[in-house]
Amino acid sequence: SPFGGLQGAELRAALKQSAAGHICLGYDRARELLFSQLHNEAGVVTDVYTDRDLFTSTIPNHEGDMGVNTEHTFPKSKGVKGTPAESDLHHLFPTDSDANSKRSSYPFGVVETLQWSEMGAKLGLDARGELVFEPPDAHKGNVARALFYVSTAYDLELDGAQMEVLRAWNQLDPP
Repeated sequence: SPFGGLQGAELRAALKQSAAGHICLGYDRARELLFSQLHNEAGVVTDVYTDRDLFTSTIPNHEGDMGVNTEHTFPKSKGVKGTPAESDLHHLFPTDSDANSKRSSYPFGVVETLQWSEMGAKLGLDARGELVFEPPDAHKGNVARALFYVSTAYDLELDGAQMEVLRAWNQLDPP
């Protein structure tokens, strides 16, 4: 591995350099690939938060059409909007419109006091009293790896409490 033995700042720098060679497709093309190929199994796209199936071979015309939209795991409002990260497929996932709306741009975390839940996805307060979103177990590792990737590739910060949770989720739900 080109990253073998690297740690800390050296590892982040090597990962960032490796990610710098990607091709920016633009948001429309990224969504087309997301819904027609990457997450499409014989005409069915499954929402990563509620496991709801959408029967399609095309992208929704507008966000929210057909009850589905594109989740930016690293929220646009947290530094992604207007950058190549906005269309980076490493953190885009198909989601149920209602679940995506509940997630909003809240940080990910472990819900202790539940406010909303559907099929394993949860919104509520964590142990510190912060409002957080918790994806179902089967998607937690994907969330962790997506956020670490975007943070590294685009020099975007993750808060310390969220990073602890993401490390645990990466172990809970390996690639």
